Amino acid sequence: MLDGILNELKLLNGFKAAFISDYSGDVLLEETKNNIYEFKALSNELNELFHNMHGLSSKYRFGSIASLQIKTDSDIIFLLCSGEEQRIHFHLYAFFELDVNQVLVIRAAESIILEVLSKNNKL
Repeated sequence: MLDGILNELKLLNGFKAAFISDYSGDVLLEETKNNIYEFKALSNELNELFHNMHGLSSKYRFGSIASLQIKTDSDIIFLLCSGEEQRIHFHLYAFFELDVNQVLVIRAAESIILEVLSKNNKL
């Protein structure tokens, strides 16, 4: 049902990897350019970070967290949430080289989230 859904990200210059996990951190779908990531462990760690940020945002009444971005020496990591209020709550993580067009990544990731939500709402 979700086969090929990450292709829009995969086709962008600078793509390294992307995966979707459920709210508990279980990896549902993954794509990688060169198999350098251990998705299960990475998902657990990033999912914990997202949970902590959701809690922090709620505690200080910032509202729901839609996305986070982490820039390292070698990567930009995009973390997007389908929405805490959604029936199906999941996270999308995308890893890119530093020179990526960030607007294109965010647009593609948001489009993927909407597509996954649409497909899951039909179940």
